[in-house]
Amino acid sequence: MLNSNRRVARKNSEANHCSCGQTCEESSNLVVSNHSQRPRPLNGSKLPFFQSIPGKILALIVLINVVGLLVGFDGKLPFEGRIILSGSMLPTLQIQDRVLINLAAYCFSEPERGDIIIFKIPQRDDIFIKRIIGLPGETVEIKNGKTYINDRPLKEPYLTELMDYKYGPVAIPPNSLFVLGDNRNNSFDSHLWSEWLTQDKVLGKAISIYAPSSHLKILEQEVSFEE
Repeated sequence: MLNSNRRVARKNSEANHCSCGQTCEESSNLVVSNHSQRPRPLNGSKLPFFQSIPGKILALIVLINVVGLLVGFDGKLPFEGRIILSGSMLPTLQIQDRVLINLAAYCFSEPERGDIIIFKIPQRDDIFIKRIIGLPGETVEIKNGKTYINDRPLKEPYLTELMDYKYGPVAIPPNSLFVLGDNRNNSFDSHLWSEWLTQDKVLGKAISIYAPSSHLKILEQEVSFEE
């Protein structure tokens, strides 16, 4: 779940407090506020700045904004920062990680398997973050601790435990996505919802973690089919 209230980034001593004033339950998924902190170079890095991870992230921010200005993205910057305040995407996204969201990611391309996206779901007004697992027209099934797409098992190296539930097989409707949290047994996601996530509810794609410095990385898709 995402906290839709925008707020100014607080000092590090305040970073562990949720703006809603409540404890984030396991079913909460991404509670965030907008965050404008710029990436900083890793301490002791010997690489030229724009060859380092922080430099690449900063270059990506600049590129996204230039493209957004050229295409006229409703007069708004086509990216924003968000703060993770729950554990449904562990271990990929840690609590208090700052992530960059590309709001224009799907203006020119379709969502792909493995993308980490933010979106709204029909039952709630909150904003969530999950990983795309199933695409329109595919059949998804969860059994024996693994996810199967069209009867083919997925290889998901970011998972730390097998799934302890079963699901499907179910055909994904047109214009819909099947999404799961990386913390599979502690995530409120597609396998629990009574309605499908349609693509018009997708707000953007998470492209990188830019803070804290020890967590800096580009967010990859990582999903593939087992051989």
